[in-house]
Amino acid sequence: MATAKYVPPSRRAGYTPSTSSSDLPPPRPQWNARASENLYSNTELLNIFNHPQDSTITFFSFPAPSRPPRIPAGDSESATEVPLPPSPPPPPPPHPLGHLVSYIVIFGNAHPAWEAQHELWTHTNAHKLIGDYEGSRRNFGRPIPVFKSWKGRDRRDEFEFIGWWRLEGLEIVEPNTPELKRMMQVKEQARGYGRNGRTASAWAESLSARWIKLKFDRISNNLQLREPRTIGNKRGERYLLEVGELDEELQILDSMQPNKN
Repeated sequence: MATAKYVPPSRRAGYTPSTSSSDLPPPRPQWNARASENLYSNTELLNIFNHPQDSTITFFSFPAPSRPPRIPAGDSESATEVPLPPSPPPPPPPHPLGHLVSYIVIFGNAHPAWEAQHELWTHTNAHKLIGDYEGSRRNFGRPIPVFKSWKGRDRRDEFEFIGWWRLEGLEIVEPNTPELKRMMQVKEQARGYGRNGRTASAWAESLSARWIKLKFDRISNNLQLREPRTIGNKRGERYLLEVGELDEELQILDSMQPNKN
């Protein structure tokens, strides 16, 4: 008796994909490969918000001090006489408002739950957001600008503004749980860690960390929130506090400004 050829469920007649909250759709093609006219460079983001872009979630922070220029060597100097490069500058001090999110950047296939569920998975600085969610919730329910990242023609990151969003919820995913293993598998299938995947030690490190799921809702333009480029240089951090109605933090920011008297 001949054995029927196996057909995967997704190719069978009448197949309907699961819509349960624990399942995600198959990875989509890289959605940030198409250029947009509304792009920002790293320098522009820094000029607007005054906070250097840092991974997916950028918090309020001070720009790093500039590196001292290297002293050029003279033509007649030997190799032993060439001056050593200057020491790197010290790191910037902690920002008094370093617990506040400044803006979000969605990187390529690194966030497979964003398109379908508007959800980010991260473990970097998770303690800050967990503490805020369990406390005063200064990052939740307020407008936060979100950007998509893609590579420009010169391979530099460029950022497309995709609107103002509210961070509405947070779910903690504990280390080495079945849910965390499922999330890591989804990221691997979406090539969130590159074509070659990850090393065993990198997997072990990720699975031993405490992760969070951040849930976002898009804000309609009824609030007439401004396009970041129209806010003005170095005005972004103040604008974030104003539209977020963070009056106490606004007073702290004002106290940091040089005395004009």
